[in-house]
Amino acid sequence: MIPPNSDMLSNAVQTKFEAAGDEKGMENFEITILVADLKHASENSALPIAINFVLKDAEASKWYKTAGGSDFHIPLTRFEKASKGMTDFEADVGNDSLMIMPILEFESRGGLSLMERFKTARDMISSSQDREMLRNLFVWLRFSQTRQLSWQRRHNTKPRELADEIQILSEVVTKCWKSSQSVSDRDILRMMLSTIPRGGGDGQRIRDEILVIMRKFEIKKRKGTWMEEWHQKLHNNCTPDDIYICEAYIKFLQSDGNLKVFYEHLSKFGLDKQRLQTFERPILQDPIFFPSIKNGLINELSNYLQILKSVHAGADLEHSHNLCKGFLPAALNSLVDAVKLERGHPSPGYQAILTSFSSSVSARRQLWDSILHEQHTSKVRDMLYLDIALQDQSRMMVEGVLSSMQERDLALWLQLSLESLCYTLFFSSNMKSLFLRRESNAGEDSDSGLLSLTSELIEMLRDWSSLIESMGTNMEGWKDKSLRHALLAAAYLDRLERMLSQLAERYHRLFQPIAEQLGESIRKRNPDKTPETWNIAMFTEGVVRGGVGFAVSLIHQKAVQAFRKSGVLPAWQVISPGSRQTRGTVRIVDVKDVQFKTFDAPTVLLSSRVSGEEDIPAGVVAVITQDSPDVLSHIAVRARNTHVMFASCSDPAWFHQFLDLDGKEVVCRVQDSKVSIEAAEGANEVMSDLEGTPSSSRPMEEDRGATEAAPPKKFVYLESEILEEKAKIAGGKTMNLLSIRRRIPDWIKMPTSALIPFGVFEFVLHHPVNRELQGKYEAIVRQLEVLDAEDIPSKLADIKSTIMELKVPEEVRADVTGSLQDGAFRQVVIDEQESFDCIKSVWSSVWNERAFLSCKKAGISNQRIRMAVLVQQIVEAEYAFVVHTVNPLNLDPSEIYIEIAKGHGEAIVGNFPGRSLSVVCKRGSGSIVRVESMPSKSILLRARGVVFRSDSDAEDLQDFAGAGLFDSVPLVDYDREIIAYRLDRVVQDPAELDALVGNICKLAEEVEAAMGGRPQDIEGCWSGGSLYVVQSRPQVGTGILFLSSS
Repeated sequence: MIPPNSDMLSNAVQTKFEAAGDEKGMENFEITILVADLKHASENSALPIAINFVLKDAEASKWYKTAGGSDFHIPLTRFEKASKGMTDFEADVGNDSLMIMPILEFESRGGLSLMERFKTARDMISSSQDREMLRNLFVWLRFSQTRQLSWQRRHNTKPRELADEIQILSEVVTKCWKSSQSVSDRDILRMMLSTIPRGGGDGQRIRDEILVIMRKFEIKKRKGTWMEEWHQKLHNNCTPDDIYICEAYIKFLQSDGNLKVFYEHLSKFGLDKQRLQTFERPILQDPIFFPSIKNGLINELSNYLQILKSVHAGADLEHSHNLCKGFLPAALNSLVDAVKLERGHPSPGYQAILTSFSSSVSARRQLWDSILHEQHTSKVRDMLYLDIALQDQSRMMVEGVLSSMQERDLALWLQLSLESLCYTLFFSSNMKSLFLRRESNAGEDSDSGLLSLTSELIEMLRDWSSLIESMGTNMEGWKDKSLRHALLAAAYLDRLERMLSQLAERYHRLFQPIAEQLGESIRKRNPDKTPETWNIAMFTEGVVRGGVGFAVSLIHQKAVQAFRKSGVLPAWQVISPGSRQTRGTVRIVDVKDVQFKTFDAPTVLLSSRVSGEEDIPAGVVAVITQDSPDVLSHIAVRARNTHVMFASCSDPAWFHQFLDLDGKEVVCRVQDSKVSIEAAEGANEVMSDLEGTPSSSRPMEEDRGATEAAPPKKFVYLESEILEEKAKIAGGKTMNLLSIRRRIPDWIKMPTSALIPFGVFEFVLHHPVNRELQGKYEAIVRQLEVLDAEDIPSKLADIKSTIMELKVPEEVRADVTGSLQDGAFRQVVIDEQESFDCIKSVWSSVWNERAFLSCKKAGISNQRIRMAVLVQQIVEAEYAFVVHTVNPLNLDPSEIYIEIAKGHGEAIVGNFPGRSLSVVCKRGSGSIVRVESMPSKSILLRARGVVFRSDSDAEDLQDFAGAGLFDSVPLVDYDREIIAYRLDRVVQDPAELDALVGNICKLAEEVEAAMGGRPQDIEGCWSGGSLYVVQSRPQVGTGILFLSSS
């Protein structure tokens, strides 16, 4: 692309203009440059996006640049590409190309400066505050802040002009923060502010005062000396680095010329000798020590440091406080002064650091109130910088004292750090929204997602503070005072770990894709080939580690270690012992990613996450996870039924040791509630029949699910009508409830119910109004037999979608609507269309992924499954429970295992994050033998109206864990509330827990007896002073048909 009449120079091309005629009395010249032949450009052609140049008057030998002293810059914007209809630029950066084009154009320049970068950022944010724009700007400015992008390149900047531009940008960002109604946007804007210096001040004095100092102490401006080189940098390319250079030089003088001290201070801020030598105005020499003027020079440079900070310091504690002191309350100033005093101490003691940490948190509490009521933009900006400085100081205090942090103070350290984290999120929120305890169902990256997380952190802080009030701050003695409260503390730590992970994952989703896309696009065009690839890959980790949330996680880890050491928090939870000993090859993969796979050889999965929705793949003999599913969750029940070892390891160190066994054959053993995993060659025993007992394959009875089903006699049955019907019209769920209702005492209540029987789905599917959909349905079902595993999920979704499109024949609609509205549910408002959507959702759940996989392993054809719908009035539960009348952990028939959750029971069986309150009690007495875990779930579910429950004939098969495979759908979706455990009487009062558990045990034994003494899996709830049974089925995997005591 070199134009004609050009001379090649060492690193440039010199081209003469050609005359282009006159226009309106002006003489014109032009240069024609063929950038690329787009007609013949390949898809991967590396086309430039801009040209940088300077002008030269050949006769006068004079060079011309822009008014700012940089090269001229012409962007080459292209909107066509011959074969694809897309530019190389657009193909490279994707759909957001136009949004980030100013960034890429700027970074491709031959000459640039911080001032121009900040001006470009200011223009971009002034034109749009779209969230994508804010994310891109934050990533770009953070790359700049961390020196991954050049601050100066072939460009000189006057300090005064730089100071003015920074001030404008910082005020624009502050105005956007203050006016934004979006919590997520305010969060990003506050983070963006932390990447920008404050600006303003007196930029011209940076130039003037360094000359005054040199003249005052007669330091000659001799070329080649350290002071002169720094002076030249300050005059032409002053940057935030000069703050750290000035600080380092002062420390150098204070140490009587110790160069080691000078470079050690620089290294704290990412500077070294090589970096100094590569500045646009390089500093090549070592500093010089002047013994005779040492003290005077230190005093003058200390004053000069404040001038530098007035322009380049943003979140600097001393400077920010000095700017705010005049308008802050006296009490707040005193707290900040206390923090600064500790910071300035050369070697503060442990207790002094703890006191200072407490002061920093208290200061942030008061500062929030001041910001909330301040209207002046510059004051709001300076207070935001002060808060960021206090936040950073808090994090540094934790990191500095962590190794010497005493166990007796861990509870207090955690309380204070968690409060500090809450204030960081406060600044992205508003006071009213913070105290709502309702959780939204919106996306995790939305405003409501961040508000929900913030609100839960606040509840967690209040719960932890309440625990400290009742137990004291010395965590070492909590176990001796009350084991239940110690277990509650462990549950709080489990909940906090989950919240910290959510916060880190949120930032990863927000910024990492942007960092990778923008970083690589800049790197391709940047002459410096930056940002570096490692920095791009670690971008979000740097953001997270630089926040106060990282300090919370450090203290949290230390507290967890203390609880493990004391035995309060076991490293293992054995959910299903399987055969207690098994052998297989280790694979490191999440269950969800391989659930459609069949392993030919026995396999042990190391899975970091288990959601509860997956099915354990065929061939898997053991699953070891870091997650904490409930013992009675559906996936746990399925593991026990298929005799698969299933255990949770909460100790990261142990779990990571197992990762080294990937691909190796191992032996897994359950011993004393722990799991050992060792290489098979180290096992002494010969393994025999230890790979678990797979469920036997058996076809459904031939009369089930016939293609052309006879029309059902009725489309809906009320309870009183079901038993009169001689034909089998429902699954075990309905029939068990009716059997129990006739045999249990009156003090045990059951909800009103009705039934949409077997055959109604088939009738609707084959009705003439659905003939086209029937053909579509059957065609997709046939395709399942020949599809590859990776194609199955999409086809299952197509089947479910087809079922949801079915039209309900008028005779079905009239019968169902009339029976429900005029019969047992006349007190409940039932929307007709929503009701049939719920019914179709239950029918379609036959084709859930987990149902398809489980049935396939058991040799059951999903097409032959008959599905009834049990309609129940929802009991508005205060507490829900699930009971196994034989302890599933040790199969001891004298023990009953109970899990309890606040609100609706779907929080337990649906495997919502966190653990339930789990206890083992003694059969007959109902007394608690031990508390296995206190609750750590985040939300409770509130439900009302009616629920449409699945009731299939597949669930009746011997030892088939059909429970949980199919859906139950509430007519009105669950309301979700964040749980405040300090207000939960069952959690806080042992007497309340003992009474509730005792009553649940009595209910369990009554239900078991009503079912002929067979061990039961019971779901129920406590509401309005009464106990309810919602459903009961035989407990699988016990090997016990009937209990002799019954």
